[in-house]
Amino acid sequence: MKTIELDKKFDFLFEKEHPWIYRNKFNQFEKELKNGDIVKIISSDSKKSYTGIYAEKGLVAIRIFLFSKTDSIKSNLIDKVHLRRKLFSETNSLRLIHGENDLFPGITVDIHDKHLVIMNYHSSLEKISRWISKFIYSFLKKNFQINLESISIHSPNRIGFESIKKNNRVLKGSITGLIQIQFKKIKYQIDLESQKSGIYNDIRNLRRYIFENKKVFQNKKVLNLFSSNGFLSKILRLQDVSKLVSVEDSNNMIFIHEKNENINHILLYEHKLNSTDKNILIKEDILKNKETLFSKLENFDTIIIDPPNLTNNEKDISKAKNIYKSLIILSLQKLNKNGNLILASCSNRIHPNEFYRICKETVSENFEFDTWKKLDLEPDHPINPFFPEGNYFKVNLFLGVKKS
Repeated sequence: MKTIELDKKFDFLFEKEHPWIYRNKFNQFEKELKNGDIVKIISSDSKKSYTGIYAEKGLVAIRIFLFSKTDSIKSNLIDKVHLRRKLFSETNSLRLIHGENDLFPGITVDIHDKHLVIMNYHSSLEKISRWISKFIYSFLKKNFQINLESISIHSPNRIGFESIKKNNRVLKGSITGLIQIQFKKIKYQIDLESQKSGIYNDIRNLRRYIFENKKVFQNKKVLNLFSSNGFLSKILRLQDVSKLVSVEDSNNMIFIHEKNENINHILLYEHKLNSTDKNILIKEDILKNKETLFSKLENFDTIIIDPPNLTNNEKDISKAKNIYKSLIILSLQKLNKNGNLILASCSNRIHPNEFYRICKETVSENFEFDTWKKLDLEPDHPINPFFPEGNYFKVNLFLGVKKS
């Protein structure tokens, strides 16, 4: 561990317990540091100390893991896993560590059945990721009687989707083929080598709402846009909807959906929609061809919009807002009277309050609604109050929508 004692003029770094120290605030201390070094930073009065890991490249120079002398990474890991204990009674697939929100910046840990998947968002975190995997393996075995069959570390490829598999490293066992997860009594096969392991649980709160509010969806026609791996579609189908149309573009996600639902996907420009079909999977790039798609669709009682992250950087924010607005406007034109519009977002640069404002203002231009509901986050997706960037999962329900 390398120690850096700061001058008083740098005490501002201790004002808030934000888990990042940006490079432009830290560059004069970098000369003797190497990628992955553990660094202890002490305030000028020696009353505060932060312990983090140095990254030689990127906007973030230090990722803080400990904010006091008395804390330990072990105790923090134990506390965070115990906070999820109740979830194990209803699912075998959950997020054990939620990155910065759990004070493990740049690292997420998901468990799917007996398989542990660690996402490592910077090369400087490789050593601590391996240590975390070993500790969690022993802890789960001793305290939860879970004997893990595989452990893998993934380094997300933010440029492409198809080449992600080359960035996976297996530390234990094997992750080839599909494995089975479950929520409540609903079982589903997933691919552990997909781009993001957390994709299977980031909207569990919406799955839960659908599962617990069957009457809202029973005998209704539902459109599920950006249906991803199809898990949400399966839960919708099990609520006895009269018709379900799912739309997705990713070949990997369509493959998972087909494996679970025994359903063949169609291409809109090659096929006509058969109004008698009750479960349809359409392959379409919604963002590129949304007008064409909606022109071919019938009306629905419920429409779900859950696009991927639209804000990779600050420049994308304005464009993302316009995309949300256009999707809402097109959906409202296809929504039956007293229908339901469900809007989800994982765009991390749009605050939940701002997302609600965009949704409400767009809906209210020509429509009114009986009820608005915001879904609470699940226990395995907590929010760190000192890290507002982590508050990015959003699900808003506008129920009983009709023209004003």
